[in-house]
Amino acid sequence: MKLTKKQKASLSLSINAVVILVLAIAMLGLGLGFTKRMFSKFGEKLYIPDPDYPATADDPIVLYANEFYVDSNKDTYLSVNAYCNSASCAGAPVWTCDCDDGDVDQVITGAAQAGQLGTYKTFKFIVGAPDVVNLKSGATCICDITYDSKTKQVTVYVK
Repeated sequence: MKLTKKQKASLSLSINAVVILVLAIAMLGLGLGFTKRMFSKFGEKLYIPDPDYPATADDPIVLYANEFYVDSNKDTYLSVNAYCNSASCAGAPVWTCDCDDGDVDQVITGAAQAGQLGTYKTFKFIVGAPDVVNLKSGATCICDITYDSKTKQVTVYVK
């Protein structure tokens, strides 16, 4: 049986189609891998928004919320507004957290800033993965934030 030119062309076309299909799948895989890697970098840090209003004498320690979530594998960045109600408020707020097991699991101190009587300062904190690495997913921590002899209690949930 002798092949005609028409039959040879159809065989050639199907080989080209298979090669193009393989290349397209390979490029799609590379594109998806690149995109996943780029978006995972954005997810390495969790940002809790800054507080909406300033700290005052009536509300000396202000956070965005009284409850928030941290991930045991990622750093969480958050801000605290703290009101200076005395002449001796040149220190920094201190977080003391007590988690499900009853032990004091975490003590985080912010960077000290000099404050003036009757004003407030914003302190930034990083709740890092090493700080919560021993906590299991689903753990609940009750944290006291102390500044200038005032204390506020917040709840932290570990994802």
